[in-house]
Amino acid sequence: MSLTLSVLFEQLNTFFTDKFGAPPGGSVLFRLDKVGSVLSDGDFVDPAHPDLGVLPALAVEKFSDLVNRVPVDCGDGLNVLLSQRSIDDTYFYHVLNPSVPHVPDGVAGPAAEALTGAFMTEKSEAVRRYSTTKLASVSGLMLEYKPSTALPQNWYDPAGPVWTSYSFEVTEPAHAQPQENTGLWTLRPDIDLLKRIAPEVVVPQPFPTDPPDRAQEQLRRRINGVRFRPVIAERAFSPNVAVAARAAVIPRVAAAVQPHAEVVIDPHLLHDIADAHWERGDAFDREVQASALVRFGKLDVRDRLRLGQEVVEQVPVKPAVTNTVHISFDYCVVTITRPWLMPAFLSDTNWSIPGVAPASLSGTAAAGGIWAIPAGMVVIRNLVITAQWDAADVDHSQQAMSFGPFKIDSGIANGAIRNPGLQTIGWLLDVLPPLPPR
Repeated sequence: MSLTLSVLFEQLNTFFTDKFGAPPGGSVLFRLDKVGSVLSDGDFVDPAHPDLGVLPALAVEKFSDLVNRVPVDCGDGLNVLLSQRSIDDTYFYHVLNPSVPHVPDGVAGPAAEALTGAFMTEKSEAVRRYSTTKLASVSGLMLEYKPSTALPQNWYDPAGPVWTSYSFEVTEPAHAQPQENTGLWTLRPDIDLLKRIAPEVVVPQPFPTDPPDRAQEQLRRRINGVRFRPVIAERAFSPNVAVAARAAVIPRVAAAVQPHAEVVIDPHLLHDIADAHWERGDAFDREVQASALVRFGKLDVRDRLRLGQEVVEQVPVKPAVTNTVHISFDYCVVTITRPWLMPAFLSDTNWSIPGVAPASLSGTAAAGGIWAIPAGMVVIRNLVITAQWDAADVDHSQQAMSFGPFKIDSGIANGAIRNPGLQTIGWLLDVLPPLPPR
């Protein structure tokens, strides 16, 4: 049997649930991140001042933005998606603010007053915490935000003492039942998909619509019809941008496209463009993909999650042929606390929301509700995956952006896949009590 995601999940679930534990009286679930990591080491460095290195204040902001997303259950018992909806807004506007005290039938007089008074005191404190806990943004993407606290605080530091090595080997059982959606190789999106769902990361500059002469107009029309058009659009018509890299791929196109706004037309250029299909499909597509990933990292977390979800829902997923892999990495389990959220309010059973049925906001399918919040984040570095790979696996690895929950940035080489960078692979979710309780 080919290796499946379920077998990988079982190993990771057992290990990380045991490492994290469960809060007193609470329930914790481990789930893989279906979109995969949207944070990287570069998120914690100011691009305008890279010489300053990692900025702790920027790391706190990026971390807080990521863990402030309402998880969406994928219904497969394996994965969640982090939605664009924020936990802080959902908590305050849908749960805390509209809540009112609940007095059970048969309770009256001083007892009822005591219940009401206790709840209103608790709610007042919860509102105070929410309203006063905020930090000014250092990223420029927002004015202020609700901070979350990470433990360990320096979880993002590759040289810090927070990393522990772990390795394991998994084999798909020979008697395993056939499963749906067993693919492990998630392929990179092609250029057409990127242009359709994320034009902002593919073509950052509009293609000139007012060429200076008829020859350039002809070239523009031809380039518009080929797949490497985003690269040409970005580079060929931008002042003082070198195009030497193009020369190694399509010499005559590169020779014709000068590093300024004018284009010199080779008499045979248009014919060459029309016949360069195989060259477009490989080198140019890879460069556009790489360029798009760079711009993807400059988006805010909400847009990354949105685009990442659209990508994983539409890209091909291929099965792994091998049935055994050996996986090693350094990991850190990050505990998440939210000083603006009051757990005692959520666990109180003496309140309701007018017009809202009990528990209707805490189901996994509840619209506008929240069934769980991330209590722990599993991050890894120095990923190495080895196996007796089949030729089909080697081929898929060259086109893939992930293997199961693991982000990869290169194909199989010398029998191994390696990714030294930071990535999030899963979440430990604190399942909330029924909301509203009454």
